[in-house]
Amino acid sequence: MPRKAIVIDLDGTLCRRNTFNIFLSEFLHAQTRHPLRFITIAAIMGMRKLRLTSHARMKRSILTAYKKHTDHTVIERTVDAVIKSANRNVTDLIDQCRSDNYATILASAAPHIYASAIARTFNFDFCVATPTPEPHMPWHETRGDKKLQAINAIARSAGLTIDIAVSDHEDDTPIWKAANRAILVQLPVGNLVEIS
Repeated sequence: MPRKAIVIDLDGTLCRRNTFNIFLSEFLHAQTRHPLRFITIAAIMGMRKLRLTSHARMKRSILTAYKKHTDHTVIERTVDAVIKSANRNVTDLIDQCRSDNYATILASAAPHIYASAIARTFNFDFCVATPTPEPHMPWHETRGDKKLQAINAIARSAGLTIDIAVSDHEDDTPIWKAANRAILVQLPVGNLVEIS
């Protein structure tokens, strides 16, 4: 019999805050010693704020810039902020599932560069996240059906069945539909409501 798994979204679910905003703030702060980089990152963020670029294009630009100027303290500070903003209702559910021998999967559209560090910190067995862009290669955020495909690939290779899916957002409807139980995180309080 396959082992049961619980799939947990990151932003608004495990963490009450938007982790990419946390990462952006930390990355921008880290560039204060490098004025040209600071201006470049701020300009990318400003273009998004003015709706002159899409969220996906901004994310790709930021991740490409981070890859050129990797600063591990940015990841450490992002993870620390996530720990402080963790939804205790969700972490309690994860703990209960672990005691029932569930595998745990963190599944997010957040960048893998810090989502994987968050997954390690919270002792997830697996992590699905948006990859770092490679020059001249197609790139996409891991959301919706793409996220479900990645989860299903993990489930097949590890002999898992997706029993519970937890998220705060309708982007994860495909994952809710694939799970035996779907749980909605109600923001801003963070209460858990079973929806199927």
